[in-house]
Amino acid sequence: MTANLVYASGSQRTLPHDLQRHITTKYLNKEERIQDAIAKFNSTSGREKFKKNLSLLPPDTRVNLFVNGIYNKFNKLVENTYVIVHGGITMPRYIHQIVRVSLDTIYYGFRLGCSGNPNLRRTQKTPSFTMCLSNTSDMGMKYCPIEGHSELTDNIHVTDFAKLIRILFKVLKSPKFTEERNKILYDFALIVQILATKYTKLKEQKQKDQLAAKEKAQKDKLAAKEKAQKDKLAAKEKAQKDKLAAKEKAQTDKLAAKEKAHKDKLVAKEKAQKDKLAAKEKAQTDKLAAKEKAKQEKINQKRELLEMRMQEKKVKKTKPIIM
Repeated sequence: MTANLVYASGSQRTLPHDLQRHITTKYLNKEERIQDAIAKFNSTSGREKFKKNLSLLPPDTRVNLFVNGIYNKFNKLVENTYVIVHGGITMPRYIHQIVRVSLDTIYYGFRLGCSGNPNLRRTQKTPSFTMCLSNTSDMGMKYCPIEGHSELTDNIHVTDFAKLIRILFKVLKSPKFTEERNKILYDFALIVQILATKYTKLKEQKQKDQLAAKEKAQKDKLAAKEKAQKDKLAAKEKAQKDKLAAKEKAQTDKLAAKEKAHKDKLVAKEKAQKDKLAAKEKAQTDKLAAKEKAKQEKINQKRELLEMRMQEKKVKKTKPIIM
């Protein structure tokens, strides 16, 4: 099956993707949909899209996808298919070895892409395996751990991931293996597509949030600057008003003090005049009282003198005549 189901005209002109999606989901059964998806996945454009989708995923997600979606499943596939059936081997030895070596190469942090580059071959380490000729399920092939490559890697390069997929398509092309291979890769590609969409949306949302935060920060900075300018202007206006109010208060206080001093002077003058008038009146009263007193004393003296004379006369009249 080709990567595209229906052509509009010419061998390379296809129907719109949404219409193709409608046809593949509406009129094809699950097996046909898997075949169509795998054909697209294995095309040049499909491989490029796959690499792009993988590059959108975080490293730890790529590692988890590799282990659960590729490594475990294809290891199980080659072990289950490498058995003796009626004296024959279902999976050829070299295919079994290629798959196992390719899987372990990535699992333990080696590079698949260095094999075709002489410069990388000299600088990159390659995995080592021990082999034996037994017909056991693992063929006696075991990976030999070396320093720095004894555990599951924490990062898988996108190019190595893509090359591993091409190797699986190339070596597992026998009809007896393709159905299981296609199911595994179909599920894997579908999960990668879903996660890529998810992380794309997360990335877009993050970019939107960062842009919104940046715009908010710029607005806040501008608002703070405008507020600072307004506060500075308000403070300047307040200082001017306070200075003017202080000046007006000083003038008012000075005028009030001047008016008070003038009033106090008038009051003091009026009091002095009143005190002078009261003193004058008192002096006149005292003089008049003294005059009256003197007059009364003179009258009293005259009265007393008259009484004395009358007393004397009286005494003379009552005194006996001595012969």
